[in-house]
Amino acid sequence: MVGRGSFRKKMITAMTAVIVTLAAPTSVFAVTNKTVQEVRDKLSTYHLSGVTADKLANLSIKEMLEKLNDPYTNFFTADEMKKFLSLVDNTYVGIGVRLNVDTKGVFIQHVFSSSPAEKAGVLTGDYIYAVNEEPISGLSTEEVSKRMLGKENTTMLLTVERNGKKLDLPMTRKQLQVPIITTKQFSNGVGYLALSTFASDADEQFAKALETFRKEDTNALILDFRNNGGGYVQVAENIASNFIREGVVLHTIDRNNQDEVTSIKDGKTFDKPVFILVNGESASATELLTGILQDYGKARVIGQQSFGKGVMQKTFALSEGNYIKITTNEYLTPKLHKVNKVGITPDDKVYGDLAQLIFALRSADSKPLKLEWNSKGYVLNGIEVDDGTKIERKDNQVYVPARTIAALIGATITWNEKRGAVELTTDQGTTTFQEAPGSMFMSEKGIAYLDIAKLMQATNRLTFKDTNNQVTFEVVKE
Repeated sequence: MVGRGSFRKKMITAMTAVIVTLAAPTSVFAVTNKTVQEVRDKLSTYHLSGVTADKLANLSIKEMLEKLNDPYTNFFTADEMKKFLSLVDNTYVGIGVRLNVDTKGVFIQHVFSSSPAEKAGVLTGDYIYAVNEEPISGLSTEEVSKRMLGKENTTMLLTVERNGKKLDLPMTRKQLQVPIITTKQFSNGVGYLALSTFASDADEQFAKALETFRKEDTNALILDFRNNGGGYVQVAENIASNFIREGVVLHTIDRNNQDEVTSIKDGKTFDKPVFILVNGESASATELLTGILQDYGKARVIGQQSFGKGVMQKTFALSEGNYIKITTNEYLTPKLHKVNKVGITPDDKVYGDLAQLIFALRSADSKPLKLEWNSKGYVLNGIEVDDGTKIERKDNQVYVPARTIAALIGATITWNEKRGAVELTTDQGTTTFQEAPGSMFMSEKGIAYLDIAKLMQATNRLTFKDTNNQVTFEVVKE
């Protein structure tokens, strides 16, 4: 149980681009003097910077926000606030797919269960050719996503390319909720739990999923917090109480430099190894929870430096139906580590989505490790996993992403700038892969791919099969 003082409804999210889009200039100007004064009063009373009313005198709302230069303090109309909270709770109107891009084009990386896309027959691995008969060649994934959005119950025609054939798939946009919690069970008792947002009920869903892992006698747990932009502070604190029986979990510093301490009492413990995956889009409440578990030694953090948003916001309702969301506090981890503009430093720095997951499985001592790939994507130890890379074929050779294969066999990779080569090191020595001799190539996204034939000569840890357009790697030695 978490004990603390005021501001129980603080929110820490890093959805800056979304907020900017929602907070349109037209809404800022269409307000009365009463609303302007209310905003001035709230900012001069609560904003972390300590700004005074005199400094904000005779300024419009837009000018006040510009003066603060704070991307997390925002003005919303009632409709904009509703949309923002929907985003925090992972709800939107669309067709239910996640996109990625490779050298061939934009493709479907994931189809959400029971979504309009799934019902229309969209499959993972489909390449998008057109949206509503307009070709998307040359567009980014963000631009394609925008074309797919629309009002609820409107129809959309998605044209995909599959196995060299074009298919027209009509579907109807619906309001969807991206799953907040996703769980999987890898072999050898390794549980996996992905948390996409700290929505209002995410702590309850998390506790329920964790209890299932307890009953299944899970040997280790991987918590995937990558691309999680945050949410409600109290939710992060409540999740932490599943791992910490008691103690300080949070320091919040206000505009007067006063430290309000949050503590856990009557919490629980999870006495199995825990590994947390983070990346550069892991922010805010994600960093808060990760920092707590890292400080207490309850989890080992794997991945990339996190986003670095260590400030908290409180939302105030205004008298004429609008809202102002204000940065009110900076937070520090239990051991007083700064997060804002710094981020959480992983215990193990690993790059690449699939490589990070494989590294976590290796850290959890999950054996054996088996990775399969076909046109639908990757399967790791029997579980389908998302990744933006693919196994590539070039000049009758099979090429595998360097980071993925290095993680699989427990090797390290470095880039030799002088030689323009990837160096892969195992306990058997170092092997150099160069582009010119044809043992590697770099994709347009800067991903190094290694020739599997040369790789098999460099290590005896791996078996490799290539049958019926399915590639299979299995680690046979450690």
